[in-house]
Amino acid sequence: EAIVKIADSYLENNATEQEALAALEKLCNGLGPVASLCTGLVDTYFPTIWALLLKETDPTLVCTEIGLCSAAAPLKAKAKELKAKAKELKASHPKPKEGKVDGPLECTICEAIVKIADSYLENNATEQEALAALEKLCNGLGPVASLCTGLVDTYFPTIWALLVKETDPTTVCTEIKLCSASLPKVELKMLLPTKH
Repeated sequence: EAIVKIADSYLENNATEQEALAALEKLCNGLGPVASLCTGLVDTYFPTIWALLLKETDPTLVCTEIGLCSAAAPLKAKAKELKAKAKELKASHPKPKEGKVDGPLECTICEAIVKIADSYLENNATEQEALAALEKLCNGLGPVASLCTGLVDTYFPTIWALLVKETDPTTVCTEIKLCSASLPKVELKMLLPTKH
């Protein structure tokens, strides 16, 4: 799903297939413990993903169409619809952010940061090694690179400290107020390690 989301963002920015592929390969190479999984998915499925996106297939349905995701995609499509409605409401009733990020993309990136940091912690890596990997990952995210870098710069020390204290990784982003139960989420589980 993350591969689809990134490919779609490149397509929306009029990038070529080769530019999107190069960015995804660079991203995969920076994913440490899951680099080979990511590279395998990109090598195997990227041409099909790109073709489906060119046909204007709903990005939330691409992974289901190629058989990598379950039939939960209709729920994700509903979440996308709700996200669009929320965006309309937010635009007509803007509120100050009070220093906190409150969007689904920020939440998704936070969850990816936590999962990657947790995988490095489980592999006895240092905080600096995890931080370097995340910075490399962010630099490969094209249109969302600056957002990712900003979140890492701002929240990584707190995320790492919470993980060291054995805080449940699934609750870290909620604890630091980058996620809430009411936000629709974009799942990145295809690229990220799962906690065993």
